[in-house]
Amino acid sequence: MRLTDQQINGLPVQTRSGQSLGRVTGFEVEVGTQKIMHYHIKTGLIKGLWHQQLVIASEQVVEITSVKMVVEDAAAKPGKSVLDRLKPTLVKNPAGKPAPPMSTRLAKGSK
Repeated sequence: MRLTDQQINGLPVQTRSGQSLGRVTGFEVEVGTQKIMHYHIKTGLIKGLWHQQLVIASEQVVEITSVKMVVEDAAAKPGKSVLDRLKPTLVKNPAGKPAPPMSTRLAKGSK
């Protein structure tokens, strides 16, 4: 199956256990390998969070269909939310230095 960027953007995202995380708003492609590296997810209302931006590594994706994306449930201690359990992904800029958090980059207007 092949999906276009228009089909991927807007897909609902849920964990393997069925908890909704939000919708795909974009993705990053490594041009050298032509592989999708990260997906950007805009959250819905999850335990008091108001539309936060998540960056999910492609390795965390279990399945993508034309109707939804399913991501791994990360191992967690009881009582933690799904957002607390997602494996953090450090995104590096081309200079090799860690990039600022997505919320900071969005606030400054850079991508």
